Amino acid sequence: MSSSTATRLDLGLNLKGVEPAGKLEASGSFNAMCSHRIRLTCATDIDDHVKHWLAEAYKRS
Repeated sequence: MSSSTATRLDLGLNLKGVEPAGKLEASGSFNAMCSHRIRLTCATDIDDHVKHWLAEAYKRS
């Protein structure tokens, strides 16, 4: 994770081959080690969707 702004934390994930959709964005120039990112601004942003992609990235590592 990386603090991208004073109010946002970016969760970087390595999910090569997965189409970005919804909260899951292509990482762009955010981080060369990550293929995707999810922008988080508060604790309630960590919903089932975010937990799913975090678990999927973990399984693929």
